[in-house]
Amino acid sequence: MAGRISLQRALVIAIMLAMTSKSQHPDSRIIDALGGTMAVTRLCEVRSASVSKWRWTGIPRARLMFLKAIRPDVFVPELAEKERAGVIGRFESKESA
Repeated sequence: MAGRISLQRALVIAIMLAMTSKSQHPDSRIIDALGGTMAVTRLCEVRSASVSKWRWTGIPRARLMFLKAIRPDVFVPELAEKERAGVIGRFESKESA
């Protein structure tokens, strides 16, 4: 049957079309705020392909917890502002400020 495509091929095409659309996961903004794909690759010690995939599927929960621990300024904007203003040090908690 020359005009038909297999179900597997149809699924691959559908996935490729979905990934080329503008429907990135909201975690893509976190990756950008952390310095981009290569910066997150170095922080998490994973392959860049993994981080690129996270832009579409979301950052895995354990990795997200790790990133929040080492870069709280990205997740708590007020903390970043205070740090830039010199109000608190990098490793102090928000409550001790």
